Amino acid sequence: MIESAAYDILKEEGLKQGLQQGLQQGLQQGLQQGILDILEARFEVVPISIINELNEIKELHVLRALHRKSISVATMEEFKQLMERAQG
Repeated sequence: MIESAAYDILKEEGLKQGLQQGLQQGLQQGLQQGILDILEARFEVVPISIINELNEIKELHVLRALHRKSISVATMEEFKQLMERAQG
């Protein structure tokens, strides 16, 4: 089967889009796990409600900000409030 130039372009664009989505998802999951690791190291137990809320956050800039804040928050409640403000 002979593939047309248009088909090749569409295939390449689809591949690029898929790679970008995969990269975005990988960064998102990495930041989420990093936040959870920090919170667990600092507070030992991370409530499931915080885990669930964190897993709903898709925006990388929000996750990066929460990652930085997870290092310095005084309590888990303070982190939860930061998460709520960041989403709403």
